[in-house]
Amino acid sequence: MKCYIAIIIMLSSTAFALDVEIAAASKAIQGGDAALINQSLVNLNSAVRRFEPVDSPVNKPSPDRIEARRVIAAKLQPLKQPLIGLTSHSDQSVAGTATVILGHIPNDSEVGQVLLSYLEKTASADLASKSLSSLFQSGLADASARNVAAKRMSEFDMRDNSGQSVALALLQSGNYYSIPEGFETYLRLLKDDKRISAKLLAARAITSLGPAGAKALPELEKLLQELEQNGGDFRDVNTIKRAIMLVSGRSDTPQPAISAATQTTPVPAAATPLQQPKSTPTETPSPSTTVAESKSSSWPWIIGAILLLVVAGGILLKLRRK
Repeated sequence: MKCYIAIIIMLSSTAFALDVEIAAASKAIQGGDAALINQSLVNLNSAVRRFEPVDSPVNKPSPDRIEARRVIAAKLQPLKQPLIGLTSHSDQSVAGTATVILGHIPNDSEVGQVLLSYLEKTASADLASKSLSSLFQSGLADASARNVAAKRMSEFDMRDNSGQSVALALLQSGNYYSIPEGFETYLRLLKDDKRISAKLLAARAITSLGPAGAKALPELEKLLQELEQNGGDFRDVNTIKRAIMLVSGRSDTPQPAISAATQTTPVPAAATPLQQPKSTPTETPSPSTTVAESKSSSWPWIIGAILLLVVAGGILLKLRRK
């Protein structure tokens, strides 16, 4: 009985926090202050992620997770049009965070068109990668969307790093999501780019393809030999060994496509990295942003938990008296 009540309290508190953050975001959007809007959206995204259970493997969601996504989508519907409007906001932080939250509204064609448009046209690496991530998150990353991503990946210039931030960001996204349409670009990097860091970037993207990347085996084996002969870092060696194992079909646990809700940042390779695109404020929250988020998001949880504990205590007291 106590365990059942505890579960009800936990679920109710997360739902209560989500409702509170949605109301706060709606109020902030009406107010028009960019800083307040972005903070409210960051808090809302955090509440959404807490509400949705995390499954393993993530590409086979449990019934509980499917139901949570349905509830989240329904709760976010009143904010859909305001969020779509915010994706073109002059403040890139606001635009990026709104793009991420739209990914939690599944199978919505209007949302899909907005995200696809950014993926195709934006000059912002942050918005491009977040648009692709949200397309996968929302279940809208069909062949058309993946082809757009692959086209923009192909803009990667092996001679230098100038003017290619979007291409580089999308190539890195290939480490998390299966984008077979980008294979020719991955293979071109493996074959022709002289930088080990670029080859590793391509190898990690090919790993996400599993056996569909088997055509790259000769180049992967060549790179492994090069790393071993030249005393390459063991992490880089292991990266290539894993790629070879997965694309050759010698492993029955290929790397799944990872959703934005569970995406984590991998340990960087030891090789000298490629020049990274300049970060925008929404790419990696600063410690101060994290602290602000936790402070502003914690009070609804505390209030909700206290209220629900009082109600549960009253119920238990009545049961004991009977």
